[in-house]
Amino acid sequence: MLLKKLSVLALLLPLVALPALAQNSTPLQLSLGFARQDGVVNGSTSGSYSLSTIAKFDREKNPCLGYSSSSADHVVNLTQGFPKLTFQVNSRGKDTTLLIKTPDGQVLCGDDTGNKKDASISTTNLPPGKYEVWVGSMEPNKRWGYSLTMSEK
Repeated sequence: MLLKKLSVLALLLPLVALPALAQNSTPLQLSLGFARQDGVVNGSTSGSYSLSTIAKFDREKNPCLGYSSSSADHVVNLTQGFPKLTFQVNSRGKDTTLLIKTPDGQVLCGDDTGNKKDASISTTNLPPGKYEVWVGSMEPNKRWGYSLTMSEK
């Protein structure tokens, strides 16, 4: 009986060790002056991975909150530096969070925007490179559809 359980575990272990793919497995490519529709991706929140595991606070001392999957939901490649970029979640009022890992490993975190529950992050002086984006929910395992809009505003 023990041998049978170990055999099943040995078969499942490689599946557990594989990293999950981002929701949008094709990285989004953005250059200065991109068209509005090129800066929109859709997804849904999910997971019980605490985003505070990546960082408790971001570089601006904002807390990193919420739950998502352990791998980024979206990858955004900036082909050149951006003077300003805003990431805005629209989940129709659900309580979402954002975490962005920059090419140099710094972290940006966002929660409520003004009096709205949807998260956003506005930042300046972004160098070119790969940005990993997690869209989370304040409660674990909540599945809410959203659109994530990036704009140069």
